[in-house]
Amino acid sequence: MRGSVGSIAAVLGIGVVAWGAPEAAHARPVAPVVVEVYATATLAPGERDAAWRAGRAALATASIASRWCEGAREGDADGCASAPGRRLIVRIADAGTASTAPGRLGYALVDPVARGGTLATVFADRVREAAAAARADGGRLLGLAIAHEIGHLLLGTNAHVERGLMRPVWLSEEIRRDAPGDWMWTAGLPAAMRRGLERSAGQGRLAGEPVQ
Repeated sequence: MRGSVGSIAAVLGIGVVAWGAPEAAHARPVAPVVVEVYATATLAPGERDAAWRAGRAALATASIASRWCEGAREGDADGCASAPGRRLIVRIADAGTASTAPGRLGYALVDPVARGGTLATVFADRVREAAAAARADGGRLLGLAIAHEIGHLLLGTNAHVERGLMRPVWLSEEIRRDAPGDWMWTAGLPAAMRRGLERSAGQGRLAGEPVQ
């Protein structure tokens, strides 16, 4: 499979890029995102709800509407399977003994040629460890980590920025401080993400199509 990996780490990260394009005063509406979550890690109901709220809110600040639903659910009782929009797949798993870089909280598979992707993975156990070390809300931090990886998918790059939600390293002191600026999209990113949504129209899996 052609592609590259964009990731976030609690202790180590590389690949910093500057985004300088100013944000438009009034964002043009784009197709919503349907975030289909497949969790093999055990999540408490409150943890899952907090994660979805935080992830949805983060995307909303980029003027991107999103609908979150559980994957592998029988039928379409909640209407999510048939919801219109760009469908992204997020796996929530425990890293365990996985051969990933120590401290990595997750990663996104990005096709550098198509400049996009549809699949991201976030490690629930590592997010919990990072939250516990910082005495922070683990569910909220999980949602922010998911939003970070979705950012990679929509931006179509594994590069990071120096500040804000798309920075490569989340230090415990930053998580504990919880400064609003540490969880915002820096200038130019929201517009670039919306352009990514427009560019990906017709690519990837759309709502209602089965997973192969």
